[in-house]
Amino acid sequence: MPLDPYKTLGVSRTATADEIKKAYRKLARSYHPDHNPDNAAAEEKFKAVSTAYEILSDDDKRARFDKFGAAGLQEGFDPRAAAAGRQAPRGPGPGSADLKDLFDLFGAGSPFGGGGGGFGGFAPRAKGPTPGSQLDLKIRIRFDQAARGLTTKFQYERPTACPACSGRGISGNAACSRCRGQGLIAESKSLSVNIPSGADNGDKLRIKGKGGDGIGGAAPGDLMLEVQVEPHRTLRREGISLISTATIGPIDALLGCDASVETLDGLTPVPIPPGHSAGHRVRVPGKGVTRGGKTGDLLVEVTVDASRQPLLDLEARALAEKLRDLVTKR
Repeated sequence: MPLDPYKTLGVSRTATADEIKKAYRKLARSYHPDHNPDNAAAEEKFKAVSTAYEILSDDDKRARFDKFGAAGLQEGFDPRAAAAGRQAPRGPGPGSADLKDLFDLFGAGSPFGGGGGGFGGFAPRAKGPTPGSQLDLKIRIRFDQAARGLTTKFQYERPTACPACSGRGISGNAACSRCRGQGLIAESKSLSVNIPSGADNGDKLRIKGKGGDGIGGAAPGDLMLEVQVEPHRTLRREGISLISTATIGPIDALLGCDASVETLDGLTPVPIPPGHSAGHRVRVPGKGVTRGGKTGDLLVEVTVDASRQPLLDLEARALAEKLRDLVTKR
């Protein structure tokens, strides 16, 4: 145990909880065994800052250290007896930092999720089989990939049985130095996953057995993969229907036309019937998204842009006025 956890972390005795955590994270990142393979000195410093953080991040332990020094943290210590002068020091005791804080150093939260079988300290793990933890990850794909489906490969970190201790968490009579008593280590894995056609934003895929390793013969956890779909430049979805837009001029709205419309397959001509009115949608069957064996439609929202009215020469203007008179009389 460090004689002075404040000196070990380089903080003052009046340091706030945030200041202590910030100092710990900086030192833990620097001395972490994954960043210093086969470096015994770095491993010892990592253990020291971890023990110091355990003391100072616990209000009760910090108060006992402030009042009684290192002796106040020993097993069986009696504060009342010590205050009366009857408590004798009993030698150093074990200590550990919470690995959930440590894994925050290497990404947005722990890669080991919040399920059972996660990491919780350096003390040797509980005996008996322990089910693997569930991992919750997110995958970001393009709009067209979600609509059509795809098979993609990605890497992620998962808790894997420690090869040094075969997942037992102990080596001899001490905690395993490789996994620090947890029986699990972080290991990078590569996984191919099939995302079915029609996947939508927020859909979740459960991949059995690809979460954390189980301990003591217990089953591994699952991987829950949440799909995040990037928005399309022009298209959007309503269930399995695709929504596109077309802008036409007044004469085309009156007489009808073929408008160039954005689809998953690029620009496609879509017939716009004559006499188009504001808010009207043109339906193109079977051009939407296929999901669960059903295929939606393409819905084209048509707007009329008066600025697309061509300039009329005298003859064209006369014909337009005659048409207006005919329509008005009817």
